[in-house]
Amino acid sequence: ADDKEEAVAKERHRKVGPGAEYDSADEDGMGAIMVMLTRAKLERYAATMEALGFDDLPFLRTRNREQLEGIAALAEMKVGHVARFLKQMREEGAPYWALAR
Repeated sequence: ADDKEEAVAKERHRKVGPGAEYDSADEDGMGAIMVMLTRAKLERYAATMEALGFDDLPFLRTRNREQLEGIAALAEMKVGHVARFLKQMREEGAPYWALAR
């Protein structure tokens, strides 16, 4: 039983960058951001997003397109990565009006 619990605990954590661990079961905080970024193949930005204080997915879902583009710029995302970030935010439940132009 202990081995199974340990395996489950390890599965719930993702390691990104030197020493950073995020709990993928964290539905609102950095774990949720990490899962979202991983889905978009943008996990390289996880540590930067956290350092900038963008560690709350429900908050990010309330931002409009211009604000999300600003966050992406602060995280120094490449142009193509910004497009993937915006697409993923729409898939994560950001309101359609927030992403439409």
